[in-house]
Amino acid sequence: MVGKGRVIVLSGMLCFLLTLMSVNGGIGCLEASASSTPSSQKASSGVQVYINGSLLTFDVPPIIENGRTLVPLSAIFAAMGATVSWDGGSQTVKAIRGGTMVEIKIGSLHPKVNNQDWPLDVPARIVDNRTLAPVRFVGEAFGGQVNWDAAKQVVNIAISAAASQDIKAVKVVDDEINLRSGPGTSYNKVGTAPHGQQLQVLAKTGDWYQVTYMGQSVWVAGWLVAPVVQLASSQPQPSSPTATTPTKEKEVALNYRCDNDGIRLSMECGSSPQVNVNENGNITTYRYPGFSIQENKNYKEETSSGDVLIQASNQDNAVVVQISVPGNVEHRRSVEDNGKKQALFIPNAVVGVERHSFGSSGERLMINTLLPATYTNSQNGKVMTINLSGVDQGKAQAKYLYNSLSLATLCFAQNGNGTTNSTTITVETKEDARYSICQGEKKKMLYILLMNTSDLPTPNTLVLLDPGHGGKETGSMGQSLKEKDVNLAVALKVGAALKQKGIQVGYTRSDDTYVGLEERPAMANLLNAALLVSVHHNSFEDSSVNGTESFFYAPAANPALFAQKSQRERLATLIQQKLVSSLGLPDRGAKEKELAVLRNSLMPSALAEIVFISNPEGEKLAQQESFQTRAAASIAEAIAQYIGIAK
Repeated sequence: MVGKGRVIVLSGMLCFLLTLMSVNGGIGCLEASASSTPSSQKASSGVQVYINGSLLTFDVPPIIENGRTLVPLSAIFAAMGATVSWDGGSQTVKAIRGGTMVEIKIGSLHPKVNNQDWPLDVPARIVDNRTLAPVRFVGEAFGGQVNWDAAKQVVNIAISAAASQDIKAVKVVDDEINLRSGPGTSYNKVGTAPHGQQLQVLAKTGDWYQVTYMGQSVWVAGWLVAPVVQLASSQPQPSSPTATTPTKEKEVALNYRCDNDGIRLSMECGSSPQVNVNENGNITTYRYPGFSIQENKNYKEETSSGDVLIQASNQDNAVVVQISVPGNVEHRRSVEDNGKKQALFIPNAVVGVERHSFGSSGERLMINTLLPATYTNSQNGKVMTINLSGVDQGKAQAKYLYNSLSLATLCFAQNGNGTTNSTTITVETKEDARYSICQGEKKKMLYILLMNTSDLPTPNTLVLLDPGHGGKETGSMGQSLKEKDVNLAVALKVGAALKQKGIQVGYTRSDDTYVGLEERPAMANLLNAALLVSVHHNSFEDSSVNGTESFFYAPAANPALFAQKSQRERLATLIQQKLVSSLGLPDRGAKEKELAVLRNSLMPSALAEIVFISNPEGEKLAQQESFQTRAAASIAEAIAQYIGIAK
């Protein structure tokens, strides 16, 4: 199944109707990207629920029942800012938020939203004295948007602030969004912001927010961000720049900030305190006896090495501040202003360097940073220089030597020795090389792809096959089947069939290797490929759904891709027709959909979802070599016909 793309959220009633249609081969809703589950109930404590990017915790875990995920209703409603009450006599939960009232009765398939019927196919039920209800109803009842990530077993709920709330910040909910100089798509693009980035709101015009990012005042589209909702104090809060000062002599004020050069926490007092500082493993604790804090504070920051958690509260006539840092992540403590200010700084740094080869002389360099990073690059002959702004050298060695046909050396050097460092990466090749550089993993991974220019295929002669997922990314799961394995098996068979037809073939991976989502189209662009075809197997929360579907992407909003619309649509249509004719599965059509591998490829591209491995029959078929061979032959015939070799 494909990775994360742009999500279109339908209203609850429409989503419910379309879900029913999908069982009969019609259009699916958001659950079309969900994994299968047994029809019987199963405990699912691994399911995580996020509201506007903040993880919730429950004393009773979500469950999956009859193919539907049920979540603790009251806990989520409370986190949304709703007032929740329980009527034991009628077994009814009532919740009010703003001008919306929700009523749901245990065992009923007909809850009410503002006295309007909202039909369900699975009723609310009580588990361990907690009311659990279908996640889509819980998320959408107060106007939220719900997305289910099957591969990660994650529910994401995006909910706007109530009308009475003053929106102070928004959070990026798309993969990456454009920052513009004014409130509209006609204004110049001045940069991008990554998924999860929180932005302070300055003003709002129509559907656009004016925000601050990296010291600039810019504009973002309201439909690509979610207002930050203040959750219950027991939950970790999204990070945001803060600047407060103590108002009393015996008060502690916390200032928190996270940006591209690191995470900063300072604790300021009106008088010099006797601070007890204790470091125990990865936890640093500050204790201020006799001091207080105005309100409890909770911050959570997601890093490449794990979450940084900060909690500050009043405990036993003292302020206790506890910072949990992932193991092996550097942090620095300092004391200023005669002890009135304590500070802790976690610098952004390189936390991993990987190298993999591909093709005849291709190299994939993967530079992992703790936090999102920005970069600049330049090339001078055989030397590529890349500067990571605000990033420490961290765990990167000064010099790497590889047994490579193209790569001579890879060097790292840190510039500066304070809190505004940068790291220079120097890549030297043995021969003249062509480079491609891109970012992924929420801008925490820098991919550097290169190949000797002498080994590059003649432009528009190579068909690049992309077996979806791989390595740590399994893709969808059947009862025993991992999507990544059958994707690779079919793609290799497609390649063998194409080679027999005299067509030059390459692969984004030819074994069980992890390849970043952004790397795949970058590799195709680097190699001047004629076509990029991605091979996947599908999944759905309802295990009865089966069929074949294919995708292309060529929106009018992107002139370069729109110019290829007829080619892209024809390629996807040919693949769909050949697969349906050969496999005899329900035809779910060739559709347009924004997927990273299609969006970022410069040449005609298509993605095939061969069969639903969440369907028991589909999984059995996908495991059969004869089925894999037929599917591969169909895709190869479609590609050959597109090129003009076969009619």
